Amino acid sequence: MMNEVFVNGAWRSLDSLNGKLLEPLWTEGAGLIETMRWEHQRFALRTYHEKRINQSLELLQWPSLKLSLLWEQVYEALSLKRLAKQSLRIRLTFFPSSLKPNNTHWLMQVGAAPVLGKPNNTFLKVGIKTMPIDGMGSFLGLKTMNRLPYQFLSRNQEDFETLWNHPEWGLSEGTISNIWLWMGKNRWFIPPPLGQVRGVMHQWLLDYSHSQGWEVEQKHLIAEICKEAKGLWLTNALRGILAVDELDGKKLNSPNPNEVLERCFKPAGV
Repeated sequence: MMNEVFVNGAWRSLDSLNGKLLEPLWTEGAGLIETMRWEHQRFALRTYHEKRINQSLELLQWPSLKLSLLWEQVYEALSLKRLAKQSLRIRLTFFPSSLKPNNTHWLMQVGAAPVLGKPNNTFLKVGIKTMPIDGMGSFLGLKTMNRLPYQFLSRNQEDFETLWNHPEWGLSEGTISNIWLWMGKNRWFIPPPLGQVRGVMHQWLLDYSHSQGWEVEQKHLIAEICKEAKGLWLTNALRGILAVDELDGKKLNSPNPNEVLERCFKPAGV
């Protein structure tokens, strides 16, 4: 599946494009990328993804999109390949072709989705790594681009995640998006979003926690706070919620997220 992309209304092999796929991104500016989970013949958390896409378009001052029409086109494209009934990771890239409203090209990459909440059915361990970083820009660059420590660890220790600690901005997520620290009872600590647009799972869990009466405080997390936590979740709109079993060698009793996962990704849900 990953050898083909859907672009300009047709499936095309990556080899046949000879690099032309990226030309619009270079000639017309940056692209907007949204990665979503396709489950039960629908996008999980679609309304949250829609809000994030629209917010990003406004921030970039790009033309608006008829997202309802886009979702129909995605379904038709998946049906052509008989993929609509599978669990998929779908990455949509948008870029404007002109200043006219709704005249925005998009391309779609499709791959198999990871099992929700179960990283290979084994324990998930977390390690905290402090790195000297001289500014917010390089900090964000490290988060989004430097995957070598995680890739190295994951090859040698199954399901190992690295969290990054900065002396000024505190602890931030690694390659599995948002961190939720369980401090006992219904108390949770989460880091504030780094950026102008919240992550989908970040916003959904905030809304869910409020509906459940949980006490959630957003604060800059440091390693010492994490060591006081009784449990830890790593959350992502593609992977769901993963309970961490061990933090820097300390065994945790992270709450089982199965009930929350059911509500989050249920076919009749948002």
